[in-house]
Amino acid sequence: MILARNRDQAGVVFGYVKGILENVPALAQIVTAWRSDEIELNNRITIKVATSDFRGVRGSTCVAAVCDEVAYWNFDSDSANRTPKS
Repeated sequence: MILARNRDQAGVVFGYVKGILENVPALAQIVTAWRSDEIELNNRITIKVATSDFRGVRGSTCVAAVCDEVAYWNFDSDSANRTPKS
């Protein structure tokens, strides 16, 4: 899963991943489907773009995540993942 503050930012990292998969022959062989925001691999792994909103990623099984620019993510003051006040 590629997470960022918004889909456009996550799309930048997705482009890097796509470029690597396209240009390394051994990796290109394991790709079964290319979509605008997902890449499906033959090992039942899907690389996909998502936003950092915790409500949108709940319930997903994730073996790895790229969390781009976490310092700039928005956390609501009443969210489950907010920073406690000192």
